[in-house]
Amino acid sequence: MSKWPSFDGRFPGVSGIVLKFREKSGERIAKSDIQINGEPIDYNKIYTMATKFWVASGMDGFPKIPESDYIVKHYNKIIDR
Repeated sequence: MSKWPSFDGRFPGVSGIVLKFREKSGERIAKSDIQINGEPIDYNKIYTMATKFWVASGMDGFPKIPESDYIVKHYNKIIDR
């Protein structure tokens, strides 16, 4: 979403999250416009998420997620981390 109107990635697949997206550059997504499971996001809470290794590694235009626990890595090989 950060590079709108370009379609080269940066569009996360999410479930249970609702947000208001503004096409105009600047503050495209206001912090107050994010809901998780119907409730406003709590910035003092730690949420658990699942994503692909590719995205967690900082690919597809996303920042790298530090201190990630991986269950399945490349080519569906189970890893022990």
